[in-house]
Amino acid sequence: MNPTTPPTTHSNEGFETWDEPPRPPDEHDRIEELMTFDFQKIEEDLQFIVEVTQKLINWDGVAISTIERDAQILQVKMIKSDSLWVGNIYPRKLLCAWTILGPSAILVEDADRDPRFQHHKIVTEKGMKSYIGVPLTTTEGHNIGTFCVWSDRPRKVDEHERLYMKCMAAIIVTLLEIQRRRLKIKPCYTQRMEPQEWTAASPPKVQPGLAEALVALIVRHLESIDGVEVDETCDNFASVAHFFEDKGVLNRVEFAQKLIEIGSRSSMALLWKIQKATVR
Repeated sequence: MNPTTPPTTHSNEGFETWDEPPRPPDEHDRIEELMTFDFQKIEEDLQFIVEVTQKLINWDGVAISTIERDAQILQVKMIKSDSLWVGNIYPRKLLCAWTILGPSAILVEDADRDPRFQHHKIVTEKGMKSYIGVPLTTTEGHNIGTFCVWSDRPRKVDEHERLYMKCMAAIIVTLLEIQRRRLKIKPCYTQRMEPQEWTAASPPKVQPGLAEALVALIVRHLESIDGVEVDETCDNFASVAHFFEDKGVLNRVEFAQKLIEIGSRSSMALLWKIQKATVR
């Protein structure tokens, strides 16, 4: 059974001379576990996360990708209309294929000055200048893909943006694992779990730092706009807070406390919107 995106072909045209990163040591098991996930079943939730990220981080593109056996598939994405990355399937030669090789995020603020990637053809030919990629690490410890943002110009990354990206990657995996439990799929590469044990694993949990990162980025966005737009945007961000609370990954009290600590007009406006929606 393979509920992930059906096998598809990709064109290697234009990528023939690009270096392909090595395969992770757990490649076989990683691919086997990837095949137990169904991204389409939770596409609406994933699209919501991508859209929120595009608004808060405001880079050229956001994507949730899987690194398949012979390709990278952009399962969900949101990009600028003039982006070069309009397709969904690429060879395993982009930065995401390097990201899954380690346990931590890859951060590139200025690729032209980054010795790891300054000569990579995604920089020299495609013009990518900045990138944040976080591996999607399952409970079993396999990196099945990435959550990433990128831009065609150098970008400084602050601590809240780093924390937010890390939290979102963990949430994406949580949503996938919850859906897998509902399907009662047992990974075929291991006999360490009985089916009932598998379906009871990995309950959702509050993400440490999510409230702090989310509040900081939301308030930053609110303070960049004014007028009627603020009121409408507060409504939108109130729904964002409720979304993550409903998923069990955001503590509403902690979120409210962070808004109160900031104490600005926009943070108080958002707090009022959240409380009003809760009363309803």
